[in-house]
Amino acid sequence: MSFPICSLHQLGWRTRYAHDLTLDDFAAGHPARVVAVQRGQCSVLSSHGPGTAALPEHAAGAEAGFAAGDWLLLEHRSGRVLRRLERQSLLAGAVTDGSHPWSPIAANLDTLFVVTACDADFNAARLQRYLALAFGARVTPVVVMTKADRCADAPSWLATAQRLLPQARVLLVNARERASVAQLEPWLAPGSTVALVGSTGVGKGSLVRHWLGDAEGVSCEHDALAKPVGMRPSMRPLRTGAWVIDTPDLRALCARMAGSLRSRESIRVPTQVAGPW
Repeated sequence: MSFPICSLHQLGWRTRYAHDLTLDDFAAGHPARVVAVQRGQCSVLSSHGPGTAALPEHAAGAEAGFAAGDWLLLEHRSGRVLRRLERQSLLAGAVTDGSHPWSPIAANLDTLFVVTACDADFNAARLQRYLALAFGARVTPVVVMTKADRCADAPSWLATAQRLLPQARVLLVNARERASVAQLEPWLAPGSTVALVGSTGVGKGSLVRHWLGDAEGVSCEHDALAKPVGMRPSMRPLRTGAWVIDTPDLRALCARMAGSLRSRESIRVPTQVAGPW
């Protein structure tokens, strides 16, 4: 069975990832991107096609050192992991009350879409928490306010969010209309990587369905990635050529964020995204 092959550019490769690689490194191995991590191994995609790689023994048990979106250097013949390349960004946190306080969730993200709705879900303190998470990860946050079609005073909600969250771009979107969702496409350029956070029911799934679009326009079909290894990929290609990361840990983090928020909690958020990275 044949599988699609993606170029490094399509996978999100940037020249900065090669800064700590030598000619000897490239002679010994090739770059590959992690699209799923499970039970001591990871599913990867590279210019050689999809495949699997066993995690180094020191990482076994928690898969602690690896996350969807990571770039690895794999040995040419064996596919053995030689090293993980330096991350340009890392979304991390405790996904359950009993987890290690620092667990990698998604690596090398460009944009974090913080999704809320023009209704009772809107909570400035929770949104600030997400912004702090994005800034700490060195990821650009974009606040997306959905259900504009169901809210008569949606412009007032937008003005309130822009006033309370001056650190981020805030957009009002009707997730049911493709033209409205198209406002987000500047952050979905080919090779870019995004993730979504927010409460259940705010429209994250609707946005992703718009972005997935027609599979015929995607050169690296995500269903094919899972077949060689029996894993569902956590990183999927969008019709624009961008990638979206969605993992159980990311969803668990959203659930915990919603459940543990105390209304009087004070959140300190940086005034701008640090860069470049």
